[in-house]
Amino acid sequence: MSVSPLTVFVVLVVFGFLSGSTIYFYNRSQSETVKQKNAEATFQAESLPSPAETSSKVDELTAPAEPRGRLSYPANVYKVQAKESLFTIGEKMGVSWQTIKSANGLKDENVIQADFPLVIPKVSKETDYFRVNFVVDEAKASELNRELRDKESSEWYDPVEVAKKHVEPYFNALKTDVFSLVEADLSKGTALVEVKSETRLIYVGLIQPKIKGKKGLWALYYVEDRSK
Repeated sequence: MSVSPLTVFVVLVVFGFLSGSTIYFYNRSQSETVKQKNAEATFQAESLPSPAETSSKVDELTAPAEPRGRLSYPANVYKVQAKESLFTIGEKMGVSWQTIKSANGLKDENVIQADFPLVIPKVSKETDYFRVNFVVDEAKASELNRELRDKESSEWYDPVEVAKKHVEPYFNALKTDVFSLVEADLSKGTALVEVKSETRLIYVGLIQPKIKGKKGLWALYYVEDRSK
C-alpha cells in the first residue's frame, strides 16, 4: 500500500514537534536543577560570616576599654550580660569562643560573669590573623613625653621592654617568653616585636604616638596571635 506524500509530511511535522518539545522541557528541567544547586551553594556560602562581617559585628557590639590612666588600652571590649557564656558570646560576635578565651588569657571559661569585660579580637585585613587592637590616649602620651623630655634613657624608649611590660595576658603571652625585635622604623615611629615560646607565637605592633625617633616613647598598637 502506497503512502501519500501528504501523510509523510504530516508524520514528520508531528515527530519534529514532539522531539523539539521533549528537548525543550528536558533542557528546562536541567536548567532549573542547576539553578537550584547554584542557589543552595550561594546560600551556604553566605551563611558563613566573612572577616569583614565579623569585624563589623565586633565593632557594633563592643566599645573601647576604660583608659584607667593607661597609655594604650583595648579598642574592642564587651561587657558580659547575665547568663551569657563564652560560647554564646562567640556566636554573637562571629568569633570562636576558644579564640576569645585565648585573647583574654583565661584559664577557665567559667570565670566570666555579668559585667565581666572581655577583649574581643578581630581578624587583621593585612595578615588574616586575629588581633587585639588598642587605642592610644593622646593626652597621656603628651604627659609622658613631658616627663621624659630630659631623660636620656627610659624603658619607654625600648619597644621590646614596652611589649614585655604590657603584653600579658593577651593570647596567654607571658613575660618569661622570648621577646625579640623584628623591625623598627624610627622615621615612621613603628616597631614589631616577636613573642615566642614552645606553644606560642605572638607579634606585638607598637607605635610612637607623638615624638618619633630615639627619644620617642612606644605604645602598644596591636597584639596578634600567630600560633598554630
